[in-house]
Amino acid sequence: MYGEEASKLAREAKRTVDHFPPYNDPLVRSITREIRHLHEACQSLIVDYNLQRRQVEADVERRWQQQQHGGSVSQSSQSSALAASSSTTRVEATDPNHTTLDMLEEYPSSNRSAAAHSTTSTHTSRMGLQAQIQEALRPMTEVFWTKYLVHMTPLQRNKRILMAYHYQRIEKIKELAWAFNTLPESSRRLLSPDEIVFFNEYEKQCRNMYSSQGAIGDIDLGLGMISPPKEVFITVRVIKDCGDIVTESGATLSLKKNSEHFVKRGDVERLITQGYLLHVA
Repeated sequence: MYGEEASKLAREAKRTVDHFPPYNDPLVRSITREIRHLHEACQSLIVDYNLQRRQVEADVERRWQQQQHGGSVSQSSQSSALAASSSTTRVEATDPNHTTLDMLEEYPSSNRSAAAHSTTSTHTSRMGLQAQIQEALRPMTEVFWTKYLVHMTPLQRNKRILMAYHYQRIEKIKELAWAFNTLPESSRRLLSPDEIVFFNEYEKQCRNMYSSQGAIGDIDLGLGMISPPKEVFITVRVIKDCGDIVTESGATLSLKKNSEHFVKRGDVERLITQGYLLHVA
């Protein structure tokens, strides 16, 4: 049944919002194969429909031409007979050796009337032909769109689920990049090869971006932060006594319990991560 595998992936993504599961490569590949199969089926339906449509149009037009040809021959025969009868009547009523103006204008006038009638008739017939073609195509078109939607709807749904699944994982990988300079082995086992490449590239781009800015170039990106830092200096409150520490700039900082300090983030970030300090502001 189309879409069943994608539904499994959607349920898995919903269950794993709060933690990071291993990449489900077999299920993703199965959904990708189904998408490819559905796409090929849609393309085949389009090709078949176009072939059948041209065949139906040709058949309807051929029947229309046969009807038009038969009607024209019959009408032409009746017109010729009527014209001959009229001519005979006029000749009998006048002198055979005398030619009148009416006799000279008779045939051109009838030809012009016939031409105008033929043009109008042809236009009307063409409109009738298009109506016949549309009527003949209607059942086939309805069947085509039904089959097409049966294949296209799960195809689009599968694509949306795959995009949502990978987007959720990308957001979690970004959090890992902010939490660790180097991907831990426990997390590496959860990622696909492409996701590992993405982690390395994203972490390198973040590091390059911040190292290019002198004010915050010394910030360590692997200190447990799961969002980009918005400030260089922060206010912290000491939760556990830490004694005296030496900052990266060489200054000595005395961290006693319940005291507050305005310090550089990079100097105390690991202590915040370990639970010794609390980020106040």
